[in-house]
Amino acid sequence: MSPWCHALLPGPVVAAVAGALLAGCLGDVAEPVRDLRVVLDSPNGPEGAAVIELVGPGLGEVTAPAGIMFSHVAGDTTRVVILLDQAGTIEFTVQVSGRTYPGVAVLQVADEQDNARSLAGYRARIVSAGERPL
Repeated sequence: MSPWCHALLPGPVVAAVAGALLAGCLGDVAEPVRDLRVVLDSPNGPEGAAVIELVGPGLGEVTAPAGIMFSHVAGDTTRVVILLDQAGTIEFTVQVSGRTYPGVAVLQVADEQDNARSLAGYRARIVSAGERPL
């Protein structure tokens, strides 16, 4: 900083101005956008349907490679329902902005005959992530 700035502005004012400028620059940094693939691990093999809940900031669009998919967003919580025509792997992709990973919970699972299963041994896991260009 030039000497004339020190002469015109007291030290705390210079520090405050520099801090404000720096904060403005850092505020413009964009968070990465990623696609997270969520897969249901089943102790019983192929399944017919599942309800999986994601909790965390920055959750966005949900897509599924097979079956019928419904999703509901309430604040930082997204509930996803996947219904398959034929029993198979329950999976979907969710778009997430930011660097954190959401919490994932299995709420309900049904077999190929639409009979509810006990949730013992089930878990949903995030198996891949890829950043998207902004």
